[in-house]
Amino acid sequence: MPVLFVNPNHFQNIAAAVKNTAIFSKRLITEVTDSPATVPHVCQQAEQAAFLTVVAVVEYEKSFIREQKEKKARQDAKGKKKKKKGGEEEKEGKNEEEKRVELMAKTAEELQKAVIGGTKVASQLVGVGKEEEEAHTYFQRVQLAISEKVNLLLELVSIIHQSKLVLNQKDAIKAPVQTESEAKGFDMAEIRTRKGLQFIFSLAKRVSEMITKLPHEQATMSAEDILKIAVDRERCISLLVNLARKFARSRCDSLSQQAIFDAASRTRASGTALFSAQKEVVGKKNPPKQEQSIFEQRGKEFSDELIGLLTALTKVKGSGGEGKSTQDIWEEDRQLGKNIIIENKEIKAATLNQMVIRITDPETSDVEFRKAFISTFQSFVSPDLLFAKLVQRYNVPRRKFKNMEASEWNKKIVVPLQKRVQDIFGRWIDEHFTDFNYGMVKKLNEFVDGSLRSDGYNDQAEKILKKIQKHIEKSQQGGEIERPLKAGVKVNQTLMDVDEMELARQLTLHEFWVYQRIAPIELLNLAWSSAKLRHRAPNVMKMIDRANSISAWVTHILLGEKGLKMRARYFAKFVKVGQHCFDMRNYNTLLAILASLNSAAIKRLKFTKEEAGSKVKAMLEDLSKKMSPDMSYKSIRDILRSGTPPALPYLGVFLTDLTFIEEGNPDKLGGLINFKKRLYVYGVLTEIQNFQRVSFDFETNEKLQMCLENLEFKELDSKVQFNKSLALEGRGQQKQDLVQ
Repeated sequence: MPVLFVNPNHFQNIAAAVKNTAIFSKRLITEVTDSPATVPHVCQQAEQAAFLTVVAVVEYEKSFIREQKEKKARQDAKGKKKKKKGGEEEKEGKNEEEKRVELMAKTAEELQKAVIGGTKVASQLVGVGKEEEEAHTYFQRVQLAISEKVNLLLELVSIIHQSKLVLNQKDAIKAPVQTESEAKGFDMAEIRTRKGLQFIFSLAKRVSEMITKLPHEQATMSAEDILKIAVDRERCISLLVNLARKFARSRCDSLSQQAIFDAASRTRASGTALFSAQKEVVGKKNPPKQEQSIFEQRGKEFSDELIGLLTALTKVKGSGGEGKSTQDIWEEDRQLGKNIIIENKEIKAATLNQMVIRITDPETSDVEFRKAFISTFQSFVSPDLLFAKLVQRYNVPRRKFKNMEASEWNKKIVVPLQKRVQDIFGRWIDEHFTDFNYGMVKKLNEFVDGSLRSDGYNDQAEKILKKIQKHIEKSQQGGEIERPLKAGVKVNQTLMDVDEMELARQLTLHEFWVYQRIAPIELLNLAWSSAKLRHRAPNVMKMIDRANSISAWVTHILLGEKGLKMRARYFAKFVKVGQHCFDMRNYNTLLAILASLNSAAIKRLKFTKEEAGSKVKAMLEDLSKKMSPDMSYKSIRDILRSGTPPALPYLGVFLTDLTFIEEGNPDKLGGLINFKKRLYVYGVLTEIQNFQRVSFDFETNEKLQMCLENLEFKELDSKVQFNKSLALEGRGQQKQDLVQ
């Protein structure tokens, strides 16, 4: 016996059940010819979905009748009975809503009958040849009837639901559906019923109105009421974000899609932060200024992110999802010059479908293309869409190979293709598991447990599931170690007292742990340089911040020491640390140190350099020459390529290369994805990854790592630095005049 609905929102229940009925009924069409063995199971699912549709409608009908009776009782109590002249009670005619509810109940019953009829014919058609034209024609008529009933039911749900909303204007927070889970029950047809973007924008307007009310409510409402409303508002924001993502998925422009996904994630995060800040001040008559300030700032940030999401939505290209990216992969035949451009036997530009066909072709083993595609695809398509395309490719339709015997089709076409798709999934998991968020892992598990096992690939299914589990465990264990500063530990003193070589070792480990975690997605679309995409590049940003912090720390130490002898000693120490970094092939930290030592404020300290000695001065000049940025970092590139890992390259070289590639090559060529550009990007990613594989074999000093973790210095303004430098060694001063 199916589980009955317990969700009080009947509209969502009905829509979800109708949608499932449509999905399983539609599957019957393809399963009859492509996968006869699964027909009984799909028939059972279709009949169950139809039954649940009837149950949902009946539940709503009961609720509606109960509401009508209660309404009539209230009217009777107020003496509003309508009576005939003879004193008898006048029977009121049925209103439009009552007629619609009756029609909905009748349509649901007709839908169930049509589905049962369809499943019976589908069971009869399994194994039937082409000569049974009459049965096939009847089956098509049944499917058409099912479609008509489905569309009518959804239309009735939409109309009745909208009328309920209009009658309930007193609660402006109420949206047609209240929660994210409810929103998932509606497909794009439901959103288009509400005029697409217009519907999403109207919901956004409601959300915006809610936020503007926050300060007034804070002063006039009780804490309990505010927190209750906050829950509803968080649900509305969640709904808005979910609908925006659904709308984006129906579009063919994947770059616009990703922009909406990113904006939606930021809107959701800023909404959560806003209501968290509200909880800190709720119920306090005079909240602390800092908490109130944070609350107000979060409100402004949320408003900015909401505007950003709406702006991204208005820039969506495409028309309702009927584009090259969303066309079924089996419906797009290869056409040179139209959907694929070949140059020197390599794909120069193509549609997404053609590229997926290439990487899943059992007869082609293009390892470099496959690696480049998996490394860079997120610059032009989302992981969700790629996943969908691979599943499409796995499900080989019989209709495309009608001239082949079933056994030959299965042996020569289906099995090789399905094994190649499995191989691609396995390599994607192994090489780029960071692409798989919770939703993707869930979908992958469902695909493996469903399709792979039902098709007899139990061993492969187990292998993929073990890969997923291994990477999940690895990601849980590989988190960054928290090293809070212990009481009494003085960062500067501890670091400056340690031996130069040991300090260089610990700096190398400290930086390399971050470098090793940089994922390919962080380097696509210049994410680190864009305020809107920066959240996608956490490790690149951390590398940049740490380099700036090290440089600022060196400057702070040297300009903060008034005594010439001690300053010279520190100067020599940093030069020697830099030399040890060079010897260890840690060029990233070395350049951070050189950035400070060669800055205008430090470079002019001639007496400090003299006191440090000629050897130190020559060492600095030699390092600066080797790490010169001239000729596009030619010297650094030559040194890096002449040695072998382990090494920590200067990240700025690669970021510069990626910037030139991104700005010098269009994303598309003749409307097709410019894959040649992605090959250039992949070349840079490969260099970065080569140095990520081999770690430094140094012993970790926990105390020094704790100090480095808490080394937070911000670079001073250049004028401030220069004035401090002048105070140490003024113009025209002699050495004997300085503080010794």
